[in-house]
Order: sequence, then C-alpha cells, then structure tokens
Amino acid sequence: MIAAPPPAFACPAPFVHDGDYIRCEGMKAMRLARIDAPELSGSPRCRGAARVYADCDEGRAIAARDNLRRLVSLGPVRCGVVDADPRIPGFQSTDRYGRSVVRCTVNGIDLGEEQVRQGFAVRWPRR
Repeated sequence: MIAAPPPAFACPAPFVHDGDYIRCEGMKAMRLARIDAPELSGSPRCRGAARVYADCDEGRAIAARDNLRRLVSLGPVRCGVVDADPRIPGFQSTDRYGRSVVRCTVNGIDLGEEQVRQGFAVRWPRR
C-alpha cells in the first residue's frame, strides 16, 4: 500500500511526471505548491476540445518537466505538506485530485519558486 506523505519528509528517488508534479519512492503523487506548469498532451485538460487551455503547449510542458528533473538531480530532496488551496478557509490536506500539495527543496532551493523564476511555471493561484 502506498502511504500519504508525513508533514515533513525526505524524498528518496523522486520521480517527476511534469513541471509541477513529483512522487517520492513509496508515496502517492504530489503537486508542487503555488505553481502551475504547462500540461503534457496526455493530460485530461489537454485532450480534444479541452485543448483551448493556453497551458497545453507540448514543447513548453516537456521543457518544464525536464527542468524539474534537472533540479531534483542536484541533491537530496526534502518536502513538506502545505495547504492545498489558500483561497479556501481552513487547511486543505489534498487538492481536487486527491494529491498532497508540497513545498520541496534541494540544497535550499525551493523547486516551485525556481520553476517560476526560470520561466517554466507561473504562480498559482493566478492574481
């Protein structure tokens, strides 16, 4: 059985699916907090008529994924669970897809903030 992540934890053998999604060995998929990266074409948001989303650019999505993969390769990854949606009062333990929302760092670098700083993601929620 795959466990949900504890409040703060090391992330061994991180797997990166796209520019804002990470899974640590033995844990469920998690979303990086407060960012939104372009979606890969296989995403439900980017199939058929849903392709009207501006963030369904395959080239940008692959670049965002590859950059996050590069970032997690720089050293040990540490993560902490945060509120999934700051717009809703109270602590939300998961997002609408049932994923924990996390802030992760490598060598003191916040992965989500670095994705935004390098232009591979935008802040979420968008203001």
